[in-house]
Formats: sequence, structure tokens, C-alpha cells
Amino acid sequence: MKFDLSFWSTIRLGFFYLGMINLISPGAASSEVVYKTIDEDGVPLFSDKINGEHERVLLPKSNKTNVFESPPTKMIAIEEKEPKQIYKVEILSPPIDHTFRNSEKVSVRINVKPRLASGSGHETRVFLDGDLLSDHGSSTNFQIRDLERGAHTLEAVLTDIAGRELTRSEVRTFFVQKASIFNRRRFNN
Repeated sequence: MKFDLSFWSTIRLGFFYLGMINLISPGAASSEVVYKTIDEDGVPLFSDKINGEHERVLLPKSNKTNVFESPPTKMIAIEEKEPKQIYKVEILSPPIDHTFRNSEKVSVRINVKPRLASGSGHETRVFLDGDLLSDHGSSTNFQIRDLERGAHTLEAVLTDIAGRELTRSEVRTFFVQKASIFNRRRFNN
């Protein structure tokens, strides 16, 4: 006897429906009797109710499912945090790519927006060539003296009371030019 593909498809579909009845309707799956009917297309249908010409199918007790109720859901209160203040820090002075000559002092001016409240614990840290300038504390206006000749970079970082970075300025480059010891006579004339 040779079975065609539609026969095996029908058998698989029947087992699929039986499994679905077992999963979806716990009342039907908990009864030990299921009724099988064949529709006009030859597809088997399974139900716990008698419909027309039927075949009685006994389910083994191991196929019973127990219905578990989920525990009640706990409501968790979410605390709204204050909106985080967004700061901006910028270097106003020295000008971008400015050249300071000989023993000129480099004036540094930093602006923080919005203005910091006194006692907030925020601190402005200034870095010259990547090194922290600790001589100036959290001051936003000061001067740097005795710099070596060449290019230098300046950067400002705003931190909170815990020392976490809030914002950072763009890196500002400036230059220091000093007379060479080889050209002293030219400058002394």
C-alpha cells in the first residue's frame, strides 16, 4: 500500500491539532475523552464535544495538564529624578592659535553655562598639555607664566561633587615664541 504526501500531511496536522487542544484549552485536555471528526476536506478535527459522526479517542492520564495561576504582579513605584542639568564649559582666552612672544603671560578665561551655584561642589579643572594645573584650583580666570617655547594645548573639564565629569571644553591650541640665544644680538640692538 502506497501513501501519498497529503495523507502524511493530514496525520501531522491531526497531531498538531491534538497538541494545540492539549495546550490551549486545559479543560479539554483535563478530560480523558476527546472526539475526533473528519471535515469535508479530510482534515481531522478534535474536540471535547460530540459533533456529527465521530470517533472517541482516550487520552492517557499523563497528558493531563494542570492549570497554574500566576502570582499577583507587584507594582513597583518608579521615582522620578530631577531633570539633569546640562552644562557647557568653554575657553574664552587665550584666542585660538594665538602666539605669545617672549616673556608674555598667558591669560586664561573660562566660562561655564549655566552659572554654578556657590556651594554646589562642582569644580572646573584645567589641563595644560594634558597635565592638570593644580596651582589655580577651581578658578576660571588666571595667568600662566614661564611657559616653554612651542605649541601648547588647554582644556577645561567640569566635574560634580563626586569628581565625575559633567562636560569638557574643546581643546584650545596656542603658541609661545621666545627669542633664540643665537639671535640675542639682533634683539639687543
